[in-house]
Amino acid sequence: FVLMTTRRTLAGLDGARHLVLDVLKPKEAQQLLQEIVGSRITDDPQAALEIARLCGYLPLGLRVAGAGLAARPHWTAAALAQRLDGEGSGLAELVVGDLDVRASLLVGYREADPGHQWAFRLLALAPVPSFALWSGAALLDDTLVHTERVVDQLLQSHLLEVRQAAREYPLRYGYHRLLRALALELLSADDPITVTAAVERLCTACLAMARYADALLTPGRVPYDARYGEV
Repeated sequence: FVLMTTRRTLAGLDGARHLVLDVLKPKEAQQLLQEIVGSRITDDPQAALEIARLCGYLPLGLRVAGAGLAARPHWTAAALAQRLDGEGSGLAELVVGDLDVRASLLVGYREADPGHQWAFRLLALAPVPSFALWSGAALLDDTLVHTERVVDQLLQSHLLEVRQAAREYPLRYGYHRLLRALALELLSADDPITVTAAVERLCTACLAMARYADALLTPGRVPYDARYGEV
């Protein structure tokens, strides 16, 4: 047997069994923190759960957060949770020694081509916790067909996740908490005019969908525009 680990799904391997590793469950994350930090975590289980949530239950994030707390005996678990939930993305706090969560996440991002990198950044503007394909198409200013291809490539690179509330609904997509933080951090360096235009397209699409839904629910009602009255 050969065991291979990769950031990107190797769909072309014949006879391979693919296993996608998920993040830890809340109790598992809490236990990992307890093993790294010790009594300061066990004495404040609520803070431990909050740290785990802010790390997105990602094992590397939990390891770095725990190691950072263990190296600072003057910090409490609650203080670390507050730092992770403070201004910025929280990624700046997830660095200890050679372990850097941001650097690890950037590896997968840099393996993507420039077009998919741009989509990864821009789609972070979509509503949370999940977004539909039409809202992604509005942000990217692209067709549904091509947007689906782009999103599929991001899924294959594990830069996006499938989120589906129920089987009968269309697929919805979302980011891991830390990946979305990274995407928004990177997006802040992009041209603000381009970003603003993407937000305006999304708002326009949301308004169109709302009007469509209203027309189905109340046929014949005249739409109302706050700027111009009835339109």
